[in-house]
Amino acid sequence: MRKILLVGGLVVVVAVIAGLFVGRHPGGPRPADETAFINGMTPIMAQVQDPAGTDLASWRQKRATMICQVITNLQVTDWIGTVDRLDSSIAGGAIMSVAVMPDVDFGTATNLVSNMSSDTFIEPASALFHTISLLQVGQKIRFSGQLFASPQDCIQEASVTDSGSMQNPLFITRFTSITPLPHSDS
Repeated sequence: MRKILLVGGLVVVVAVIAGLFVGRHPGGPRPADETAFINGMTPIMAQVQDPAGTDLASWRQKRATMICQVITNLQVTDWIGTVDRLDSSIAGGAIMSVAVMPDVDFGTATNLVSNMSSDTFIEPASALFHTISLLQVGQKIRFSGQLFASPQDCIQEASVTDSGSMQNPLFITRFTSITPLPHSDS
């Protein structure tokens, strides 16, 4: 009986310790705030894909409310996404976007003028630039970054039109870390 209790106790301890590390493991699950963001965005994205007859302004306000409830500190930490764009600016900095779900990206400003207010281009001399130089479009990564407040969208979104903002948003992000994830066989 003692042996069974000892083995059972050991199994519980190992399970608890393993559970502490799963969320931090590069291939582990998405952070809770990312999961909440995706769960909140999914019905919104489904509603706005056909803008005919859709009140985009109302849905944009609903989206902003949801985002402010989920992302409370203008940071994303250890989110998982797929590299959607890798490019360079005329000034030499890297431009990058990461899809966290279909048609929803987090990324740098897309042009020099937009970058003037956010300073999100990834500088060529940085370690982050070296990391992304080894990435490919379609590759899974774990990323962290700083977001920017917006009175209209909660966090700054780059689109010029309402339909672009709602159907394919790009939330401006100053990346602070990027880690390639191992390729999955599934």
